[in-house]
Amino acid sequence: MEDDLVATGQDPHDQRVQKLHLTEKGRRLYESTLPVMQARQRSLRRQFDAEELRVLFHGPRQAGRSGRINGVRIMTGRNLLVIMSDEHQARAMGCAGHPFVQTPNLDALAARGVRFADAYTPSPICVPARASFATGRYVHRTRLWDNATPYDGAIPGWGHALQGAGVPVESIGKLHYRSEEDPAGFDVEHIPMNVVGGHGMVWASIRKEDERVTQDSRMLGDYIGPGTSKYTEYDAEVTRRTGDWLSDRARSEDDRPWCLYVGLVAPHFPLIVPQEFYDLYPLDSLPPGQTPSPRRPSPAPLGREAERDDGLRGQVPRRSGASPRHGELLRPDVLARP
Repeated sequence: MEDDLVATGQDPHDQRVQKLHLTEKGRRLYESTLPVMQARQRSLRRQFDAEELRVLFHGPRQAGRSGRINGVRIMTGRNLLVIMSDEHQARAMGCAGHPFVQTPNLDALAARGVRFADAYTPSPICVPARASFATGRYVHRTRLWDNATPYDGAIPGWGHALQGAGVPVESIGKLHYRSEEDPAGFDVEHIPMNVVGGHGMVWASIRKEDERVTQDSRMLGDYIGPGTSKYTEYDAEVTRRTGDWLSDRARSEDDRPWCLYVGLVAPHFPLIVPQEFYDLYPLDSLPPGQTPSPRRPSPAPLGREAERDDGLRGQVPRRSGASPRHGELLRPDVLARP
């Protein structure tokens, strides 16, 4: 049967996609065995996921003396800390070989772990990508297509699976889901940032170009350069609360393994960065900007920093690295806490 299948890069469980790429012989074989295959996959997935999560977080006793499930040795007794940055270009890290971006804490984390260099987002749009991250499903499976269709927990995700395995799951910071009231897979959501009004950017969902709504001002903002914004202030508070949460958990009598999701806004626009991080990238050390295409005129300069040099150089320090708050979250003394 495998010889009759053509790789599509799509979800292998999507029947509609698979059938288009089967020969007639393969189609008959595929259709005759599909019900049995699907039933077996569902059964194994339910059994393995539930048992694996229990063992992963609660210890090998759940898997018997061997500490194995289906022949696979499971690491046990681990806490899980998820740190999500926003609009962070995957190549903008020292460990990814970037020539001048400075991300020492992410580099150290990568050096003692695994970096998935070939991974990519399932959607270039914020809300659908977050829904896919929450559920482990492609956008064409979640049907959450744009920033006006936020995740509401109706499709079970990894948070729900952890809750079902008895693992405490909490979040601090940006989620960009629909509402704090939705069962999104967290026991507690601390200072969550969700889509505006529970509906998000409806105006940006119009498909017909001649009917689209345009804003009077640029979403990037009128100023680019060093300073503070509501987003940098929010990230600072997220970081502070995360440190407090880890300290409180270490002192707690609750010895259960836990999962904490930390959502940072940076390096999402507006392109404003605290001065100490801006100063890491002197303008004369940055590469020159690219010449605009003749068919696409260069945009007008924005703010004081754009006046100092070309617009690209004013933007690079803000966009080129991870959130400045990653460094605080990844300090050895923080990660070493129980």
